[in-house]
Amino acid sequence: MPQTLTIEVPDAFVEAWRKLQPAQQSAVVDFTSRLAAEEEVRLSEEDESGWDQRFSDPEKSARFLEWGRQALAGPGDEPLDLKRL
Repeated sequence: MPQTLTIEVPDAFVEAWRKLQPAQQSAVVDFTSRLAAEEEVRLSEEDESGWDQRFSDPEKSARFLEWGRQALAGPGDEPLDLKRL
């Protein structure tokens, strides 16, 4: 389970960052940007694996295809209901 940051952590981080030389500040920003990008990729992969699990079930896949056919045939926009998959 991810930890939630408290206000003390960002304040301590900013305080420490301000004490660094500009080149070191840039290195810290680059590092945190890379960490954020890696986290975004990880979350995207988790989301993809969730879809893979949903579509590996033949019954759910068939219901999804039927929903798609009905959505294309009928008027209006119906939001995707994951419970129906």
